[in-house]
Amino acid sequence: ILAPDGTRQNWLFDLRKTFLDPLGLEIVAEQFWNFFANQLPFQVGGIELGAVPLIAAIQLEGLKRGITVNGFVVRRERKNYGLAKAYEGELTEDPIVIIDDTFNSASSAEKVRVVLTQEGRTIRDFFAVIDYQNPYGHEWITRNSVRLMSLFTLAQFGVDQTRARPFPKQSEFATAWHFALSGGHYFNVEPGSTPVLDHDRLYFGS
Repeated sequence: ILAPDGTRQNWLFDLRKTFLDPLGLEIVAEQFWNFFANQLPFQVGGIELGAVPLIAAIQLEGLKRGITVNGFVVRRERKNYGLAKAYEGELTEDPIVIIDDTFNSASSAEKVRVVLTQEGRTIRDFFAVIDYQNPYGHEWITRNSVRLMSLFTLAQFGVDQTRARPFPKQSEFATAWHFALSGGHYFNVEPGSTPVLDHDRLYFGS
C-alpha cells in the first residue's frame, strides 16, 4: 500500500466500501445526526468523491426527521468546459458543515475552504468518520476556527502514524496582484498559457 508521499505503509482505512454499502452508510448518517440534530440550521458539503455518498445519505436521513438540509459538492478540479464551476449545487446562507471519510493533513479541507472563501463563505464544522490526529490537520482546524467532530480517532484502532520524515508544509498564499475580470481561481483548470513575469509587467493569456 502506497502512502500519499510515495512511501509504503502496512495499513489502510478504505471507507469508500462503507459509504457504498447501504447499511454502513445509513449507520454513519445516523451518527452524524446524533452530533448535529441540535445544531440546526446548517448545510452539508464536501470534496468529491469520498463525501458524495455521505452527503446524500445525510440529506435523506434529514428528510426522515422532517428536516431539509442543503448539500453541495466541491470539485477537485474546476471543469474546463460548460459552466466551469468549482462546486456543484447551490450555497445558502446557513452555516457550513464539511463532510469527509477521514481527517488527516487537511489538504482536501483547505481546497474546500479556498473555494468557499471565494464565495464569501466560511466553514463552521468538519465531520469525519476517523480523525487521524495529524498535527498539521489540527493546526489547520485551529487556524481557521473550525470545530472538528469524528466518530473515531486513529489511536482507537491501535495504528501508529509515525512518519520517517516530516509531512510537507501546506502551501500558503498571499495576494500580490489581482485583476477583477480575469475569473482566476487557485484551482482553475483551463487551457491556456502560463503567466510570464518580466521586470515590469505580468503577461497572461485570456
